[in-house]
Amino acid sequence: MGKQSINQDLARATSIQPTSETASAIPESKESALGIEVGMSMKEAEKKLIFETLRETGGNRTKAAKILGISIRTLRNKLNEYRAEGEDIEVEAEN
Repeated sequence: MGKQSINQDLARATSIQPTSETASAIPESKESALGIEVGMSMKEAEKKLIFETLRETGGNRTKAAKILGISIRTLRNKLNEYRAEGEDIEVEAEN
């Protein structure tokens, strides 16, 4: 996956307006507790957001992708990329 694709995904994700479904999916207290800090790389911030969303959805990738505003295929590609980088990813199977 190239940098251009990631940048396009990030641009699309940051331009999405919250809906009642996405806004209520993540508790307000979690929005500031994600560990995303000023100066953090976009790639690291994206990874933290993906992992936290997966944790909140109990590992349900379909739900996580919908909340994140990306396709399930994009989410799978990102998880595969993180695995290739040596990240230990434990995602529960979807029901």
